[in-house]
Amino acid sequence: MKKFLVTFLFCLSLLPSVAFAQKETKIRTRPYSEAENVNVEATLRQFIETAKFFDKKYPKEKITDNMHDDIKAFFPELNEQQIYDLQLSIREGLSVYRYFKEVYETYKEKLLTPEEPPLIVDDDQYVDLQNKPDYIDTEDGVVIVTDIKSVVPYSNNPRDLKSAQAKTIRDLKKAANKKGDFDDLIDIASRIELKKIPFYDVIYPNPLTGQKGIGDWDKKDKIKMRLLTEQTGVKDAAEIKGLIHITIPKDKIIIANDGHFHKPEISFERSENLKNWNSTLPMPLRFLTEGRTDWTIYSHEVAIPVNFEVSDTEKPLVLRADITVDVCNDSLQCAPMTFTPELTLASAYTRNSAVATFVYQSSLNVPPEQSDKLKIDTVKVKQLPKIGKFLEIELSAAQKVSAFQIFISSPDNIVFEAPRINIDDKKITVRFLPVDSKEELSSYIYEINAVLNKQYMLRSYHAATEETNTDPVRQSLSWKLIIAAFFGGLLLNLMPCVFPVLSVKLLSLTKFGARQNTNVRRNFYYTLLGIAVSLGALASFLALLKYLGHSIGWGMQFQNPYFVITMIFAILLFLLSVTDIVSLQLPNKLQNILNTKSPDSLTYLLTGMLVVLMSTPCTAPYLGTAIGFALAGNIADIYFILGAVGLGLALPYLLLYLFPPLIVLVPTPGPWMRKLNTLMFIMLLLTLIWLFSILLAQTETMFIVRLGIYVLLSAIALCFNSINRDTEYTDLSPIQRQKAKNFFSTILISITAIFYIIALTDGHFAYNKHRDETKNTTVQSINIKEIEDAVQNGQTVIVSVGADWCLTCKYNDTAVFNLPSVNEKITAPNVKFIKIDWTNYNREVLKFMEKYQRSGLPFYILFSPLVPDGIVLPEILNDNEFNNLIRNFTL
Repeated sequence: MKKFLVTFLFCLSLLPSVAFAQKETKIRTRPYSEAENVNVEATLRQFIETAKFFDKKYPKEKITDNMHDDIKAFFPELNEQQIYDLQLSIREGLSVYRYFKEVYETYKEKLLTPEEPPLIVDDDQYVDLQNKPDYIDTEDGVVIVTDIKSVVPYSNNPRDLKSAQAKTIRDLKKAANKKGDFDDLIDIASRIELKKIPFYDVIYPNPLTGQKGIGDWDKKDKIKMRLLTEQTGVKDAAEIKGLIHITIPKDKIIIANDGHFHKPEISFERSENLKNWNSTLPMPLRFLTEGRTDWTIYSHEVAIPVNFEVSDTEKPLVLRADITVDVCNDSLQCAPMTFTPELTLASAYTRNSAVATFVYQSSLNVPPEQSDKLKIDTVKVKQLPKIGKFLEIELSAAQKVSAFQIFISSPDNIVFEAPRINIDDKKITVRFLPVDSKEELSSYIYEINAVLNKQYMLRSYHAATEETNTDPVRQSLSWKLIIAAFFGGLLLNLMPCVFPVLSVKLLSLTKFGARQNTNVRRNFYYTLLGIAVSLGALASFLALLKYLGHSIGWGMQFQNPYFVITMIFAILLFLLSVTDIVSLQLPNKLQNILNTKSPDSLTYLLTGMLVVLMSTPCTAPYLGTAIGFALAGNIADIYFILGAVGLGLALPYLLLYLFPPLIVLVPTPGPWMRKLNTLMFIMLLLTLIWLFSILLAQTETMFIVRLGIYVLLSAIALCFNSINRDTEYTDLSPIQRQKAKNFFSTILISITAIFYIIALTDGHFAYNKHRDETKNTTVQSINIKEIEDAVQNGQTVIVSVGADWCLTCKYNDTAVFNLPSVNEKITAPNVKFIKIDWTNYNREVLKFMEKYQRSGLPFYILFSPLVPDGIVLPEILNDNEFNNLIRNFTL
């Protein structure tokens, strides 16, 4: 109904009307604004101008040209589908208008000019002589004929010649039982029912097109095929878009491309009036069976776009297809079947068929050869001792990967296993292993089809280059990794596991208000020095372990009870410093060497060191890849990457050091500092509790009670030491007074050291005892065979590696894994969730993470038959993205 009204109004707009001429007619390139006063008359005039523009620019022979740009200029607010629909309406409107215009001009000419006698009349109006005389040839060449029917063909009068041609054409039409265009229009109008007009093309067939452009189904074994075209005829349409439309029952599939079978073979050799044709197979589906057999198939409904080029548009186009496909049943028993669908397009006036939109939309589903969302970087033939030769394809995505599929085919039909896909952020690595390990892979051009996030397609052709002695996951150090490490270090300041360290950072700011720039720079100098010294020592220690052949991981020092106990005593010192019970100072000799007048220099130095040590339990975004690369690489990689991390971590302090006036943003000392000190005391106390909780997971409750006593007694000893420092000892001389203070300080500090050593010894035995007791109650090692078996059985496997000292792990457990929607998915029968506790060091778990260039926590990886080599998940999870990953990569 909508198309009928648009066509009717378009025809009316083209009728002659009174108009004022303009010197230059310009196309309107923007829509009317609300400020413009557009009335009905102006709108109608604009509509008429638009219609006349298209009528003038697109004459009859150009009616099928692309009008996209002109329509976009007139109507910039329309989308692509609306432009396409309006183009169809304009073509139909122009065709109908021109037809009625011809009828109008014909009748107008008849009214203005005298009526000529008819060229021909009906046969019953001729006088049929029963006895026709013979022709008499005369000497001057004149033919004497007494039969009026025989006179016209011999006449030299132009009108007589037209009469003869008209009669011949009429006789041919009668013989072929064909109708003229006007008769065809009357016949179509007679089939239109007013009550069905709103439902044409929805419930009822279109009376204007009927079944033109729609071929009959060719049916075999419940599979149906037919030919469809965008046009109803071939007149003025040298090129026609078409489809091979296939419907497949639920219990059958058609092989798209497989080493044991062939992709659909299509031929139009038996067609008539067909100059050329080409077809493009759509993107297939993946079907996996036991034993990693990879099937690429078509199921349910398939539309194969075909472009036809007509030899002669004045003759009908007869399409006869021969389509051979391999059809398999649900038992995977396959056999070839041949279908022969046909379709004839008359050489009459052409219009869009009832399936034109379906043909157009299906043609858009053809994968492009280039995409700005997905790019193929390399296609290489590699070789490893245990695997042999295989094909490796590296791709780059422009957005986060939530779903991915890839298919490959070669001219020689090489049989590959299901692709082994590894996804790391936006980097995709795919390995295709041939079933025959002796297969030659480097002498072919491969057709690669890929789909990203179920939306962006790519079809590309690549030759594979040979590469030997390769490490399939190892990459070289690059500026990209160094930049990622820098930003990872910067973001590390904001990570949940670093929140307790905020108290230490605030501690270094509370005393800076209203100070001179020189003091500000000096104090931040020591903070930066602490960060540099701590990171340098950490990098050197890791490099030494690497040199000695040990496996190392980021944050693994928290698996060591000695380190955690040491951190507890260090936090205790900061707690007492905040409450002004203890004053941390460098020894006098070292202070003189450093030429510093700041009594708090040791505080700032230890602050920088503590920032580094407390930041290592977690990895920020971008940091996991960089740290994993460094720890899996060589010694130089460790120094480069950790140096970049340290620069990012120290950037806030570095800015304040370089630009001391920024310290004015911190308020001057006042009552607010008392509240801030209270807040910092609470945060440091929470940090202490967190460290105790780490030890509780690694030892036992009674040891934590004993450790609490050791820490409390150490705090009392340090408090007495502070009292000793403030005591004047007035009855002693100055020299004796200093000796007394030093004597009692040495005793009290020694007592603290003894409690520290006792805590370390007690922690050693408690740690070993707890480890032996929990060896069989928690999953502390990785079982590769268990993962492979589950994937072989069609399950999706999610491996979660965490630890009790990893705050980011706790955040993900609370914000994602404990949600009902996520818990429902990870406990489903086709999903296997493996949670590995790395609170205590395990070499096999670390080697498993290093395989994917990760050495820190948390670590999450998903395996499924679609990604058997795994997709590494982000360190910080999101429930929506996590649910999408499970849904998209689960069979």
